[in-house]
Amino acid sequence: MFPALNFEEEQDEGQLIWEASKKSASLPPLGRVLSTIFNVEWRSVEKALSSDGARAQQGSIGRTLTALLEHVESRLSTNASLDQMHIPMLEHAVKSKDHGNRKKVVGIFRWLFSRTKYGLLLATSLTSMAGSPKVDHRVKLGCCVVIRELVEKEPVLYRSLPNVQTDGELSEPVSPLMCFTKCVHPLIQIVCNESSKQGKQKLPTRLTMAAADCVTVITKGLISEPPAIPIKTTTEKSEKSEERVLITPISSSSNDNGSDVSSSSNESEASTSGRETENALKEQGARALWDKLDDIILLVIELQEWNEQGRPLHARGLQQVLKRLRFLATYKDSLEIPAGGNIQVGISVLAACWRQYSSLILLEDRVLVSNPDPVIEHWCGALQYWTQAAEELHASETRRADEMRGYALTCLALVLGRLDPRRLEEVLKDIEPELLQTLMNQVRGADIEVVDMAMAILRSLLFRSSAVTSKMEEIVPVLMDMLDTRDSAARAVVLLVAEFFSLNPTSPELEKVLARLDSEDSSQRRNGLDVLTELVAVITKSTDSVDTPLSRTIAVHLFDRLGDDELTNRVEASALFAKLDPSFTLAQLVQLVYSPDARKRSAASSAVEAVLCGHADQSRTITVLLDCLRDLMAETATTDRTAGPKRAGASLDLDRVLSSVSAWASKVQDWEPLIEVLLDKMYTEASNPVIPRFLSHISDQLADIPNLVFPRIYQRMRDQPIINEEVLTNVSENEDALAELLFQRLSPMLVLRILPLKAFNYPSTKELYGSLLDDSTSGESEDQDRVSTITGLLLERMSNVWELDDVRKIASELTGRLLPDAMLPSVTAVLERAARNSNTVTAKACLFTLCTSLMIRGKETLEHPLLAQVRKSLSSIILWSPTSLKESKEIAKAQHGCIDCFAAMICAEVGTLGIVSPLPSKPVQGDQKTKKLIEEIPEGEWRSPERGSQESQKRWKILSSVIECVLGNQPFSALSATLGLSEDCEDAHLAPEVYRVCMANVLISSAQKISASVRPVYAQAVIPPIMNFIQVGSAPKLRAACFQVLFTSIYHLKGLAIVPFAVDLLNLSISTIGGRYSTEERTAGTKVLASLLASEDSVLKEIAPYIEDARRAVATVANMDSSPQLRALCEQLLACMTKTD
Repeated sequence: MFPALNFEEEQDEGQLIWEASKKSASLPPLGRVLSTIFNVEWRSVEKALSSDGARAQQGSIGRTLTALLEHVESRLSTNASLDQMHIPMLEHAVKSKDHGNRKKVVGIFRWLFSRTKYGLLLATSLTSMAGSPKVDHRVKLGCCVVIRELVEKEPVLYRSLPNVQTDGELSEPVSPLMCFTKCVHPLIQIVCNESSKQGKQKLPTRLTMAAADCVTVITKGLISEPPAIPIKTTTEKSEKSEERVLITPISSSSNDNGSDVSSSSNESEASTSGRETENALKEQGARALWDKLDDIILLVIELQEWNEQGRPLHARGLQQVLKRLRFLATYKDSLEIPAGGNIQVGISVLAACWRQYSSLILLEDRVLVSNPDPVIEHWCGALQYWTQAAEELHASETRRADEMRGYALTCLALVLGRLDPRRLEEVLKDIEPELLQTLMNQVRGADIEVVDMAMAILRSLLFRSSAVTSKMEEIVPVLMDMLDTRDSAARAVVLLVAEFFSLNPTSPELEKVLARLDSEDSSQRRNGLDVLTELVAVITKSTDSVDTPLSRTIAVHLFDRLGDDELTNRVEASALFAKLDPSFTLAQLVQLVYSPDARKRSAASSAVEAVLCGHADQSRTITVLLDCLRDLMAETATTDRTAGPKRAGASLDLDRVLSSVSAWASKVQDWEPLIEVLLDKMYTEASNPVIPRFLSHISDQLADIPNLVFPRIYQRMRDQPIINEEVLTNVSENEDALAELLFQRLSPMLVLRILPLKAFNYPSTKELYGSLLDDSTSGESEDQDRVSTITGLLLERMSNVWELDDVRKIASELTGRLLPDAMLPSVTAVLERAARNSNTVTAKACLFTLCTSLMIRGKETLEHPLLAQVRKSLSSIILWSPTSLKESKEIAKAQHGCIDCFAAMICAEVGTLGIVSPLPSKPVQGDQKTKKLIEEIPEGEWRSPERGSQESQKRWKILSSVIECVLGNQPFSALSATLGLSEDCEDAHLAPEVYRVCMANVLISSAQKISASVRPVYAQAVIPPIMNFIQVGSAPKLRAACFQVLFTSIYHLKGLAIVPFAVDLLNLSISTIGGRYSTEERTAGTKVLASLLASEDSVLKEIAPYIEDARRAVATVANMDSSPQLRALCEQLLACMTKTD
């Protein structure tokens, strides 16, 4: 039975296809049908569509429409594509701006939906066109327009239609409108992706606007009643045919022949079934809307962005709509879980909100724009109603009233915000006073959301450019009264008041705001400051800062707020100076940084930092700051001179102001214009002490941009003339000219001086080193590089005997900061010539350079191959013999420089112990990573005098050679060659006594400079051999010098470094005091004893058992010694020892 049934069904289906094919073959071609329709006027098509079935087929247009219907049904019945019909019709609908084409196409589609039983398939076909990537934008535009018109006007779309593909048997009712929901997401993609851009602003196109409106209409239709079907009279048709709404399309001819009796008999049953279907469709639409919530949110986001610039109030309303939709979206997932709550609540809330919002956000809505009065009156009435309800309800029950007021305000913003200026003026002509009063009532409420929306609408209405007379002057006094308290209303009116004052800076109400700043009421002060904050933001919106009478008035009052009792007021006032003109504000702010009031000082410092960081024109701001500090220093100096001794020694602490510079410097993005301005100012105001101090606070940043700094310094130094005797003679008679010359020559070098050492560690810096560090450089090109680099110019200033002393000194110091490979060859040669020619000026400059390099770079300089030649030159200078008293002083200074240089070598040599080695310049290899970075001293080694001495000789060649020289141990052949002694001389291996005394002074100087971490090992290397020499040596001057070495070691090395030798030193001093030594030696021994007794507790604990012996020795000398000076020293020491006991 079942196979037979299936066979019969297949026969029926085949028969239908054959009949459809036969019927379509007899129809006129589809192209001719469409061409006929397109060439007919809209009114003719409308007349044919409005006629009944019999009359419609009599005319040519009627027959053409019937043929079109048969083509559609033929294709739909065989599942054929309708693209050949859809594409021409949709293109025709948007072909021109004439709405006749659109009305014609929409009317035909409405007629097709009413005539065919394939309504769902027709709707599905249109939906696929909207989302198809294969059709162009014009077709999609036509599709959006047609679907929107159909949903807005055709009630058939809201009805449940049979699905012919399932023989009309459906599990649930389906309407064409539900089919259209499938194109919502593709249309949203068009809205988001097809907009045009002007800078950062998105702007809609014709397609995106149509797509947005289509989505809005479809989603609104899901929760709306079907469109009404007005029955128009003949008179209405003749008067307003262009506004005619199509009546319900006639049914098929088979329905026309049905009897009234059968219709009446089925009326009751159809009514019940219809209500059930209608309810099912409503539930289905609401759920579909809920499922499309994410797409709706995307739509509102785009609408808000499109309206941001042109219609700000409408955009503000859309912002509130978006806020509500996102709030619902946060609960969407949880509500869809069975245990998460009742999903119907969310669906109902969304439907209620979107039913109103969707009516107000359409981009093209001629009805609302042409007649917005009823909508505005409705929402104003709702706002007044819920405002009154909120006043009558208990405080705990006002939440719903506040929500409804916010809802009404949002709708008002959407309506008013979309009206053009002319239309807005027409609408407000009669209702503006009442509307303003209603909005002012909302401002006084406690709900922040309501207040903000009310203020947004008020601002739009009060500051509209199209107003004939401004209502703002009437409203401002009312708003000012709200600034007396600190509540939501006060916070809301601040922006409105500030914007009014920006447009009316001479308004007398401004003085009332400024007066609030001095009020004793903290709320009034705070509100007044908030107004100024917003006012500054408004007047500086289009520029970095302003300098107007209004901005100066604001600044004057802000200066007083820097001393406000409340911290928040001080902080806010400080920040506001970032938007005001620095040429007016910085001078007073700098003065306030030195105020005796701590609060003002702190706030003014913050304000200075805000000014530095907040202005785009940083060069101008920094220039103003430097000028302010310069003038303040000059004023302070003048005051000090006139104030007399009361203010003697008073000076300006620049760091109070310049401490803000570091924070500013870390935020600077482009240093190039700043560097040029700063260095030019440094050169033109060479005597200004503020600029070098300022540069020192940004030294780290300057070191990171050597390509900007060094070229400008080199150019300045190169352009300066070389100083010779003639130049010096010309300026020496004029003190001002001499001072100017000094500052001019110092200024570029002072910039170099403030740079950290890392700035000189770039070997590739052309202006600094040239090719001096290139191994392939020839001698001739190397000389040329010295002249054409900063290194060469520094060497020239350092070695020039006619150079100004201060310039030579700084040049020597800066040369010592250079890389040793770049400067040591030249410095060594210059020092050698100076030693040979007894040139004390040049020698002292070279010695200063060497000491600086050794102290800064340490081992890097110490291990340079040329340092051996340097030591020979130092030895030669130490043996210089003066020929006159004047020359003696200069030679003594040079020799002291040699001693310091030797001491620096020892410090660099000994300082490598216990100090982390510098990181290698090349990547560390795998086998090197396991090596210790800190050289360790074996446990107990430093406590062994003999082993310490032996190990020190192995490690420290320079220190060992100096000690051997003092001791006179053999051999010392290197020195013999240096001194020019003959090999056959009996004492050729010994240095002269004066040289050995100088080497003892080297030990004294190094003991003073040695770092704390290596004091114990240094003491092990020096103290034992020196003590031994004192006991066995025969030269009194050398022994006295060695006592001085011990005294200095005890005094400077301190503590644990001395403990191992404390007893031996005490016994040595006691034996010396009472022994047969010279007065000079005994005096030196007494000083050693005094130094031991003045040492730390660890040393005193070690020598405690022997202090009584020391006391007896000192008492003996104090009572019996022949030297009055020694007796007096011992008496003082004895008195101290007695008091201690």
